[in-house]
Amino acid sequence: MLSDVSAHAVGCEPFDCLHDYLWARYGSVDGIGPLYIYDLALRLGASLGFKPTKVYLHAGTARGAKAFGIKGATASPTQFPEALDELEPYEIENFLCIYEVELHALKDRGRLPLRRE
Repeated sequence: MLSDVSAHAVGCEPFDCLHDYLWARYGSVDGIGPLYIYDLALRLGASLGFKPTKVYLHAGTARGAKAFGIKGATASPTQFPEALDELEPYEIENFLCIYEVELHALKDRGRLPLRRE
């Protein structure tokens, strides 16, 4: 499998290539979706020394990111408030998922900090 990832990995970050490879290989299997593929890539990547460099948006993570007006499959960590700059991308993913309800409540009250340009 690792040789397949290496062949697939030309020109991208190691974690991204691993994620894309797993999605291409297993994403069409019934019951396997974006969250499963991300979790699998995160665990395999950890054992290989690959960390995500961007925030993957799926399930609760995507809902949490919408509070900041961020949509899509991934986001740059710099798209989030400066208070999250100390976190790794996978930690931002956890934060968005865990606090999605609270983030939307803050947004609704006009108290959600946005990224300063």
